[in-house]
Amino acid sequence: MKIYIKDIPNEGLNIDATVASHEIGLNDDIFKCLSPLAIKARIEKADDAVLAKVEVKATYEVSCARCLEPIVQERADQFDLYFELTPQLEQIDMGEEIRQEVVIVLSGIMLCHNECQGICPDCGVNLNKEACRCPKPSPQEAGVLRSSQKP
Repeated sequence: MKIYIKDIPNEGLNIDATVASHEIGLNDDIFKCLSPLAIKARIEKADDAVLAKVEVKATYEVSCARCLEPIVQERADQFDLYFELTPQLEQIDMGEEIRQEVVIVLSGIMLCHNECQGICPDCGVNLNKEACRCPKPSPQEAGVLRSSQKP
């Protein structure tokens, strides 16, 4: 999303655009973008900078941090972007800045639900869907393990 500085009038510029995720460099490494990004921005020149208030709406698929099941979320996130003006700068590329902000927002830990039990680290079963298949130590073995552990 490149914007020429000369195209920003003194009263500011409003942008209302729909952009495919790959157009701003989003790929499926961390999350999937299930819809185009609806971008609304208010761009203004202020002294030696360009300020942009941006809202991005889209539907994403991320993985639960505990059980790895997919989570589909429709989100509307707002960002303030700042671009320093220099005499040689002719345009700003908001696409890269928007990409970075979306990646930061969606990189946080997300859970499918607060009580998610996750997956068993040994057998890999999703504990929300079925019981663990790992052999349980007998009470005698559990006691031996506890008594042999050092404080």
